Amino acid sequence: MPGVLPVLRQGPATYQVFSAVTGGQVVVPHEAPGVFTDQTIIPNVTVNAINVLGVAANDAAPYVDQTGLNPVVISQQPDRVAVYYGVDITVAYAAACDFGICVSASAASGVQAYVRQGAAYSQFVGDPVYIIGRCSEPGGVAAAGNARARIGAKP
Repeated sequence: MPGVLPVLRQGPATYQVFSAVTGGQVVVPHEAPGVFTDQTIIPNVTVNAINVLGVAANDAAPYVDQTGLNPVVISQQPDRVAVYYGVDITVAYAAACDFGICVSASAASGVQAYVRQGAAYSQFVGDPVYIIGRCSEPGGVAAAGNARARIGAKP
């Protein structure tokens, strides 16, 4: 079968995107109304999401309708993205995080320090199911920005 894209073979899983995804963003399945998932992915926008698939390896966007336009669009991004899981990769941190601390998904398609207790403590925040990895940046992360995280590392 020529033209078939591998989904998983000694590397990242491949998914089609529902909306634009930037490399390094934490991604989750797209949930359509009335359907759990329509087999596409979107950047995460939920704090402590538990359905994290991994980290996007490249930029991707859904194909736009080219009706009536020149069929050759060299600026079009691919509509599929490789998603890494179980890997040490650069991601966006929402705030400071110490080296070795567990991380959970942030609302900005990145990660944040996993909060077990504190002023914002609730029955959901303290649950280890929200942990998606660990901070692997030597010396930790001083403020919001891009740094290494081991996505897929559970305590």
